[in-house]
Amino acid sequence: MKRLSVVILLLFSTSLAAAQGSTVISGGLGIPQKPNDFSSYWKTGLSVGAGVEVPVSDWFGLTVGFDLTSFSLNEEKFLEAQGVAGTGVRVSGGSATIMSVLGGAKVRVAHVPKRVSAYVVGLLGYLNFSTKEFEVSGDGLFGTLAGGERSSFCVAGGAGVEMPIAKIADVFVEGRYVVDFSANRTAFIPIRAGFKIRL
Repeated sequence: MKRLSVVILLLFSTSLAAAQGSTVISGGLGIPQKPNDFSSYWKTGLSVGAGVEVPVSDWFGLTVGFDLTSFSLNEEKFLEAQGVAGTGVRVSGGSATIMSVLGGAKVRVAHVPKRVSAYVVGLLGYLNFSTKEFEVSGDGLFGTLAGGERSSFCVAGGAGVEMPIAKIADVFVEGRYVVDFSANRTAFIPIRAGFKIRL
């Protein structure tokens, strides 16, 4: 599924780039939200993204991108939830990763020429959520908890601001709320800053 996501992104990016769009790169934080196990057991992680935007008019455009967000295990809260905190039991390794391909619309809602623009985005795509195995040891115990992987469709909504820094480049800050359609309804908030380079 990960390979399929990359292939889809490349196909969309190629077609959009041919339409004289902009290349977008960004990095920042990913904050776990739902379900409770996700927000409790995993720490705020790193999030990166890359994509393409194509303007349709002065206030409306199309966008598609690939995002990767990685979370590390909150060992203390995980052990507390298992009832073994303070007993000498330890956990090591393990991480959670969300990969997504999202496409949709970007709408400018406020604009000060040559200074700043505010916008909102609405996106639909596909999300892959995976966890790596981690080891449990201490107090005479040693074992490995298996990881897992699942994929589902997802939606995202967000807002941001962007400012020009050159004739062909803007800087921006954007926040999104992303939620998938799985039974767990996994949700997280990526907040990223980046560059948009017009082709």
